[in-house]
Amino acid sequence: KLLESGEAVDARDCHQDYMLQIAEAAEQRMFGSESLEWLDQMEMEHDNLRAALEWAVAAQIEKAVRLALAIGGYWTSRDYNSEARSWCRTILERSEPLTGMESDRAKLYALWGWSSITTGNHKEGFAVSQAGLELARQVDDPQSIVRLLIVKGLSTTFIGEFSTALEALEEGVQIARQYKLKGELAMALTGHSQAMYYGRKDVSAIRDELQEATRLAGEAGFQWASSMSKYGLGILAGRLGDLETARLRMNESAALAAHFGNKRIGLSSRSELAHILRERGLLDEAYEIYKEVIPGWKELGHRAAIAHELECIAFILVQREEAERAATLLGAAEALREIIDTDMTSVERAEYGKEVAALRAVMADSDFDRLWS
Repeated sequence: KLLESGEAVDARDCHQDYMLQIAEAAEQRMFGSESLEWLDQMEMEHDNLRAALEWAVAAQIEKAVRLALAIGGYWTSRDYNSEARSWCRTILERSEPLTGMESDRAKLYALWGWSSITTGNHKEGFAVSQAGLELARQVDDPQSIVRLLIVKGLSTTFIGEFSTALEALEEGVQIARQYKLKGELAMALTGHSQAMYYGRKDVSAIRDELQEATRLAGEAGFQWASSMSKYGLGILAGRLGDLETARLRMNESAALAAHFGNKRIGLSSRSELAHILRERGLLDEAYEIYKEVIPGWKELGHRAAIAHELECIAFILVQREEAERAATLLGAAEALREIIDTDMTSVERAEYGKEVAALRAVMADSDFDRLWS
């Protein structure tokens, strides 16, 4: 009817502007500080937001940029990271010819990069962070610079380039302190401690950073940063052999994430607890957790996490002397990693090599190759 009456364009414009108005009513943050009320409202309006974005991309790209930035916290808090990646890519491509939007485009790159690493697309996250940093430095936008350095640091941590990760995150910490960006500082400290952990650096320094990050995240109201710092404290406790504290921190992290509607952090917390249990020889409990989290990772589209869970289950099967099942799962995990072009970290690779060697030692080469393929 609107098309027949010639009023469709005006109606779509009004609809777009209304959705932009309610989306921008909340303070824009990337790490999950939005109120539950606002997040629930965005959830209810999700299809309207999509319709408004489609129209803005086609007709008014500047408003598409504003709308994507306004709901970025909703996307990341409620696990719509694959959707965020798609919209950011499209909007950045369409807005490239525009001038005077370097700061907003840098923020979009930060959102795209964050969504990439939270879905296991670490190489993409690194590439996006580099493109965004170039823009953010051009316009001297400290908040965007810090956020992009966090993305760069975390992506290279998972790729296994720890020196690059530490350099990026140390710069991020320095700038965040200089400009008193509490929430960003909490995330940069958490990321830095994670890079130090995987790079086998000083444990006492890691603890100090995580405790500071937890305090800062609470003061800034950054729920995402709070849950991630508790997650980091859980990993640290596990490394130190304190299973009770590790359980407590992982459960706190998962509960906080569940409070603002995020599934990914809960799955990460459960998965990391399983790793800790497996390293301590509590294989049955670890095995059940790995099986529990795989459907959740599948729902979120995080195929790198699925590959790692399959590998960890296979390691348990090797110890249970179920060699054939272990070989089949490891072959499946390798095929999945090839499809998505993602590798293990150096820490994961060391354990992997040891377990595969143990598996080969108890199987004929022909059987191993057949089951793997």
